[in-house]
Amino acid sequence: MLVTRVTEPSKYGVVVTRDDGRVEHFVEKPQTFVSNLINAGIYLFDSSVLDAIEAKPMSLEKDIFPLLAQEGRLYAIVNTGFWMDIGQPKDFLTGTRLFLGHLAKSTAICTTETIDGSMADALAKGPNVEGNCLVHPTASVSPDAVIGPDVVIGPNVTVGPGARVVSSVLLEHSTVEPHALVSNSIIGWRSTVRSWAHVANYSVLGENVSIGTACAVNGAIVLPHKSIDKSVWSNEIIM
Repeated sequence: MLVTRVTEPSKYGVVVTRDDGRVEHFVEKPQTFVSNLINAGIYLFDSSVLDAIEAKPMSLEKDIFPLLAQEGRLYAIVNTGFWMDIGQPKDFLTGTRLFLGHLAKSTAICTTETIDGSMADALAKGPNVEGNCLVHPTASVSPDAVIGPDVVIGPNVTVGPGARVVSSVLLEHSTVEPHALVSNSIIGWRSTVRSWAHVANYSVLGENVSIGTACAVNGAIVLPHKSIDKSVWSNEIIM
């Protein structure tokens, strides 16, 4: 298994190894230092490992890896390159920015296939596009809206006139209504940011969330199927 070093191991499940790389055991979110190595999510298995996986719901991390470690069959290789936990909203958006930058520099991959089989520029261009932006061919972005830099707009997304989208990801069938602002945030499937609303500071909207007209959401995580009709200024989880 590939592991990587982190500066805050208490946020993760850590891997305790011997000097030869053999994994001894795992500790979930340790409050005292035992290791700064965490699972980087890449594995190389011998086919015999498959024999330990039963035909029922199981977890590699919770069910298989501890067994392999107990048997002395699990070794760790330390990653010395770049690694990021994109399960965190801030890191996900940072990863998006890095990917878009890579896409801009790689002429060999600067085209993408549209839904009708034709080829289109992967990176959007136009007077209302700033920096690197990736817009799906089925999305509708008003020429009076401004997007970018570092924006990804998914299938069947609608961005209305006067809207502003910066450093954000808009997932399938989401809508940003006229004159709304989305900054450093993730807008979930079929969610709507209504006119003059403001979603910012690493906010995350789950599926089918509605942010009311002129409301602000600042750093909150909103779970699916919620309607927000007043501003949320704190970093909280809205259930």
